[in-house]
Amino acid sequence: MRGLYRRKTPRIRTQTLHWEADNPGTKMMLDSLPPDRLESLVFGLGTATLLLLAVTTMLWLRLRRLRARYDAERGLDPLTGLCNRVHFLELAERQINHVQRTGRSAAILLIDLDQCQKINEQYGHQSGDRAVQLIAQCAQDTVRDYDVAGRYSGGEVALLLPDTSLEGAHAVARRLREAIELQQIAPPQGQPFSVTITVGISALRRESDTLDDLLLAADAALA
Repeated sequence: MRGLYRRKTPRIRTQTLHWEADNPGTKMMLDSLPPDRLESLVFGLGTATLLLLAVTTMLWLRLRRLRARYDAERGLDPLTGLCNRVHFLELAERQINHVQRTGRSAAILLIDLDQCQKINEQYGHQSGDRAVQLIAQCAQDTVRDYDVAGRYSGGEVALLLPDTSLEGAHAVARRLREAIELQQIAPPQGQPFSVTITVGISALRRESDTLDDLLLAADAALA
C-alpha cells in the first residue's frame, strides 16, 4: 500500500520596487554621469515633456472642433446646449404653422442679457459665457417640454410658447427673471455677481401673423 504524500506548493515571493529621487543608488548613478551627459538627459526630458504638452493641446483643440461640428449638425448651440438659431427658427416656424391651423395661441419671448458687453469687459469673456449659460439653464427649468428654446444671438435666448396667451407669457417672464436674479456667477477673479435680463414679449393676434411678425414685435418690446 502506497503511502499518502502531500505535494508542496512552491511559495512565490513578490517585491515592489520603489523609485525615489533620494534613493542612494539613484543619486550615485546621477552623480557618476558627466555634466554634458546629465545636461543632455535633462534637455531630453524637457523636450519630451513639451512635446507631450503640445500633442495634448492639439488633441484637445481637435476634440473641441469635432464637438462643435457635431453639435451644429444636431442643431445645437455648443455653449448652452439649446437649439442654435437656425434650428430654433425651423422648429418655431413649424409650431406657428401648427397652432395657426388649429386656431390656438402662441407667444414669443426674447430674453436679453443686460450689460453683456460690460460683463465681458469687467469680468472676462468666460464670465460672460457663464451668464449666457445661466439664462439658458433657467429658461430650460422654467418652460415645458414642448416649448422651443434656442440661442437667438450672442446674449439673447428665444422661447416659443405654444398654447400661451400674452398674459401667460408675462407670467413666464416674471418667473424666469426672478430665478435668474437669485443666482450668482463666480468669476475667475473678483467677487461673485448677479445678472439681470430684459424680456421682449409678443403673442399671436391675427391668423395672418407669422413667426417673423412675432420676432419683430418681441424685438421692438426690448427697446
